[in-house]
Amino acid sequence: GEADESEPTAPLAPEPADTDLPSAGVATVFAAPGKATIPSDAQNHRIPLTSLSSPVEFEHVAIPKILPHAFLQAALANRATFALLPGMTEVLMSGSYVGRGLMKLTAPGEPIKLSLGVDEQVKISLRLVEDKGERKLRGGRAASTNVFEIKATNFREDEVRLTIIDQLPVSADSRVVVTYG
Repeated sequence: GEADESEPTAPLAPEPADTDLPSAGVATVFAAPGKATIPSDAQNHRIPLTSLSSPVEFEHVAIPKILPHAFLQAALANRATFALLPGMTEVLMSGSYVGRGLMKLTAPGEPIKLSLGVDEQVKISLRLVEDKGERKLRGGRAASTNVFEIKATNFREDEVRLTIIDQLPVSADSRVVVTYG
């Protein structure tokens, strides 16, 4: 055959990215809106990529046997069309800095729970009300009854939804029976 004398062709350059990004798929591309000047000062700098709003439901959670505090949690959904990447979060509430936290990779539509720290306006206490100790029953069995009181006080102006988590002891000895109530 004859040799092709045409000039060699360069590989095709990739098409410029769409402006509708970010997009979901195998990879997500984030494009900064507009131009930004970043100083070359060997420091980290942040550029806002987008802003999303989502309705939030608040819940207080307490485990009084471990800590006498109510922790405020925010529950919302990822309303973006793309996954939210895992990493550090900085939480602000009503314009005040609450603290830092970690967020896992969150798919579009997936629920998100963020801890907002201790709410000092919701107080929790646990106290032993009654301790009957051990007493002998028929057949050499002993019974012990302890009564605890968990008290929650809300000093906020609005109502709160509070979940209290308690522990029930579990016996490793099959001869020991633990009941609740």
